[in-house]
Amino acid sequence: MRRMLVCFALMTLTAAAEAAPRYCDEVAAAIKNRLRTDAQSGLADRGAPASEADLAAFPLAAADREALKAASVRLARAGGAKGLALIDAESGAANCRRPLLFSLASGETKALAAPAPGDPFDRCGHGAVGLGAAGGRAFFLQSDGGADDLEQAAIFVQQGETLRKTCNISIRYTLEFTATDAFCATPDLCRLGPKAAVWARSWRAGGPELLDPAFSPAAAPKSGDAASAALPLAGAAAQTFAFDAPESHFAILGEPAADRLRIGAARSGPGVPPDATLVALYKGDRPVASFVVARRRGAAAAVIAQPD
Repeated sequence: MRRMLVCFALMTLTAAAEAAPRYCDEVAAAIKNRLRTDAQSGLADRGAPASEADLAAFPLAAADREALKAASVRLARAGGAKGLALIDAESGAANCRRPLLFSLASGETKALAAPAPGDPFDRCGHGAVGLGAAGGRAFFLQSDGGADDLEQAAIFVQQGETLRKTCNISIRYTLEFTATDAFCATPDLCRLGPKAAVWARSWRAGGPELLDPAFSPAAAPKSGDAASAALPLAGAAAQTFAFDAPESHFAILGEPAADRLRIGAARSGPGVPPDATLVALYKGDRPVASFVVARRRGAAAAVIAQPD
């Protein structure tokens, strides 16, 4: 009898191990489809804003219920009547999240311990939590928000009244560069905005455009507008947009409106897009156009699942 129990346990573990890659592929497919249909909504469902009446149905500790009053609260559900519920409480200047998870598997609403993140700060800023479903089972997703074109997420699948980490998901995004602000000596020079975005992408990512023979490295001016940190032609906005190290200067051939390009990182501060690039064009010593180029994540290029 004992041998039979051991064999059964081994068979169960083997079946679970074999099923994990398939389930992780299903999770990856669900996330990819979500990003394709509504990229702005994130990797998983964060639900809708929750009222006190919505929260009354959950067995919350008095301290938790009091803390929720000072937070922005959303309620998400996944997996149907036997699935999971998530109360996502966001608060503070750093937009930190405190997920409260509940299982509905038994027909009753029972609290679950939310998995601890690898770093507590992963739940702040761009970090995210949410619910989803794949292969008929609900899962809890925890993301660090990532950096640049890469985001990592951990997947915890519902198993009755518990959660088990099942997968690690890597999402590789395309990066889009767009001129969001333009300051031009004449309106027609603002047409150079799309070119400024291409140059910014090349400068940031090492693309071929700035390696073209039409661009040759130039020394940074010692005086004048091109030596000032302020973005030229920006007027009052020059208090917001200023060059920071590093930056580069190029002489340009074949561009009728300009013969010098200055490009560099934007100094971080209020009103400045993260990782913004500043592009300034000159004709001789005279600035003719300046652009603020923002870098944003575009579509998901790849979603890769790895069983835990």
